[in-house]
Amino acid sequence: MKKYLYIFCLIATFFSCKRTFKDSNFKIDSEIEEVVNSKISKSELGSTFDTLFFVYDNVLLLDNYESDSITFSTKNQERRMPFKSFFLKKNDTISIDGAYGLFGGFGFSLKIVNEEPILYHMLSGDDFPIYSRTKDGKLHFRIEVPCTETEIILSKIPDAIENEVIYGMVKFKSDIYYSASSVNGDIEPDNLQENQVGMTIYFKSRYFDFEDFRKDVSSNDNKTNTIYDK
Repeated sequence: MKKYLYIFCLIATFFSCKRTFKDSNFKIDSEIEEVVNSKISKSELGSTFDTLFFVYDNVLLLDNYESDSITFSTKNQERRMPFKSFFLKKNDTISIDGAYGLFGGFGFSLKIVNEEPILYHMLSGDDFPIYSRTKDGKLHFRIEVPCTETEIILSKIPDAIENEVIYGMVKFKSDIYYSASSVNGDIEPDNLQENQVGMTIYFKSRYFDFEDFRKDVSSNDNKTNTIYDK
């Protein structure tokens, strides 16, 4: 059930505020598939989510900034972490999401509207709302942070067809955002940490049929209710 709740929270925030970056570097290049395959590998956790989306181990390429200077970087470590990704379509918007971590996580959210990309740094908490766009703002489970210095490569623009797989790379520097510390479930909203990161993320993604998933969850809930009614 926790997995289902996470998916619903993830989908519910896909079509929030948008910001267009006129200087975005966006191109279609089928050769990105070969590069992506050199950066990712099979994950032991992949089979758990096979019916929903891809889960694989992905190299983590991240720069952490403080006062616009890099404080640490993972780019020379070739460290790999579990990574999840899928895309879906609603009206004229295609959304591609990818994140390190299974239930919470951090990564990117890419919206494509009329073939125009809008890229965000995405962060999602697990058990508690810990992220805010502003220092004095309300804490949220999930936020999408606007980005600058963006570069986007896709093997193709998704058509939202079943079993379709796309490959891509996103590169960005996030705006400043804030995170709260948590100790034994006690959130400290008055002690928020300022964050800013730069990331390069290689990914493969497939279509996630949210309507079919919702029907399946609804059907399972009805079966559970029937059992308890007895």
